[in-house]
Amino acid sequence: MVQDHSKANEEWKQLTAEKRVQLPKSLSPKHNRLSKLSEAAFGRAYMQIQVKDHRKAVKMFSYQANRGSGDLSRWAGQTLPTFKQHLQESEGIFAGLRSSQTTSRRTGGTDNAGHAQHMNQSGSDNR
Repeated sequence: MVQDHSKANEEWKQLTAEKRVQLPKSLSPKHNRLSKLSEAAFGRAYMQIQVKDHRKAVKMFSYQANRGSGDLSRWAGQTLPTFKQHLQESEGIFAGLRSSQTTSRRTGGTDNAGHAQHMNQSGSDNR
């Protein structure tokens, strides 16, 4: 995914330079707030942003590929399948993080192995 994004960013920079379009030089506030989160909260928040941003990218690139013209439209059409793949991957990762958070809450923060170890030590299992 990193290689795909790096390649797309370089191509995007080249296209926008040719068209004399200025790109932002800093991260958005939603990305800056991530640095204040715990590791687990960071992972969930980061993946939530990834899903939202990839959905937005797929929508914009689909529009440009189907209704645009010239170099930008061709580039959007070539890049769109990669964004769709990344969206699916991001959604899967985010779903897994949400699922593990729910499981952790139900088991009081322990996984099944931790539960089994605890039960072996106490000699009972009241699941």
